[in-house]
Amino acid sequence: MLGWGNLEMSLLRFPDSLTGKITWGVQAQFPKGFSSSVFEESVIFIHLLGEDGSLFQALDIPLLQASYLGGKQKVHHATLTNGLGSLKRLTVQIGIYNPRTRIRMNPKTDNPLRMDQIDDRAITLQSFDAPFVGKTFP
Repeated sequence: MLGWGNLEMSLLRFPDSLTGKITWGVQAQFPKGFSSSVFEESVIFIHLLGEDGSLFQALDIPLLQASYLGGKQKVHHATLTNGLGSLKRLTVQIGIYNPRTRIRMNPKTDNPLRMDQIDDRAITLQSFDAPFVGKTFP
């Protein structure tokens, strides 16, 4: 549980070949007092990082497009920009940011952080080992 709510990767499915579309879903839950303006402006960042920690693919969506407790699961799709190729490991990181102000929320408090301060502030959900083709997580 995060200081400002909870984000969970509810679906992550890799394509059946080395190229194609990746499918994902995110479930979000926020406390009653969560600011409606922050909610409307915010984006969920979902970063797939390669073995060396570099960004392999971003799967960002507006917070409005997440699934919510008791609601229908929203499923998203994106074409893999680089294909899975010889990738050996992927790490999934997730969090919330405001693209207008370029501020990310600190996952453990309600304090904002500048974009250049947050590389270690994203929530690391899980790392997965190859082969990825056709796999679904969790």
